[in-house]
Amino acid sequence: MERLFQNHTFEVTHLRGCTVDALVGMVDPADMHPYIVLLKPSEQPWQMLFLDIGAGFWEEWTDEEAAEQLADEDETFVDYAAQFGLHGAEIGEIFCQPMAEDAQSAISIQFASGTLRLAPSDPQEIGCDTEISFSS
Repeated sequence: MERLFQNHTFEVTHLRGCTVDALVGMVDPADMHPYIVLLKPSEQPWQMLFLDIGAGFWEEWTDEEAAEQLADEDETFVDYAAQFGLHGAEIGEIFCQPMAEDAQSAISIQFASGTLRLAPSDPQEIGCDTEISFSS
């Protein structure tokens, strides 16, 4: 595992033009809010993204690390590639930025069909749930 970003503002440029092989969320089964999202871009290592302490985090994982995580029977997973029709979609811009002045950050991944957004449920409350959405 290699942490690439841990900040309120960043841009991930090395994945632009890759396509989505997999996009999976690790979710709380009680409310289905994601706490980790795993992205497998074509020809690239697994990417892990999440929000914590008001900032965005972005890591690269080996196939072995991702396989171990995805095989964990104690976890609940959601296939966001299937849910949002993103399998094979080309990745555009990826960025993390605060949702407003003095607010927590959100991570956005742009596709031709719309934007996937990982955001806090309350931009002003540290430690709140994370929500995922897709808008065209």
